[in-house]
Amino acid sequence: MDVSRSIAKLGIAIPLACASILIGNVAQWWYAARGLDLEARLLGVQMPLIDTISMSMLALAAQFSAGVIALHVLARALGGTAKAGDSARAICFASFAALGKLVPWIGWFVALLATLWALVYFVRRAHGISWWRAALASIGAMIPVIALTAAGALLFSDL
Repeated sequence: MDVSRSIAKLGIAIPLACASILIGNVAQWWYAARGLDLEARLLGVQMPLIDTISMSMLALAAQFSAGVIALHVLARALGGTAKAGDSARAICFASFAALGKLVPWIGWFVALLATLWALVYFVRRAHGISWWRAALASIGAMIPVIALTAAGALLFSDL
């Protein structure tokens, strides 16, 4: 019974997390197209909308595969006691912070900081570990996600 409730909760969390990430990325694209995004101005990059959506899907695939595995392994190695579904839900709930990209100019930075804080908070709650262990597991779990997303960006870019 507990397993079926856990899967049901995850089944609701994943689509909502995907939608919030996609909405945040499209909002950031919209702001960048109008010169209202600091990240795009600093980097001097403006991607077409289809590329923005494609990169969002690539980042989601990396986040919900390598990110969940890395987070769960690291949290368990640091003394966590939760199941893998709890680690996946922690990532899903932290993904709602991508809506921080709705803030003009500094949305990417707001979303990054909010995501880091939310991920540490939810990992701490799910695994019952201290703040610093949750932070270490959360940051360590971001490494494969960033690496896979960057590899995908290079693979699909016009370089």
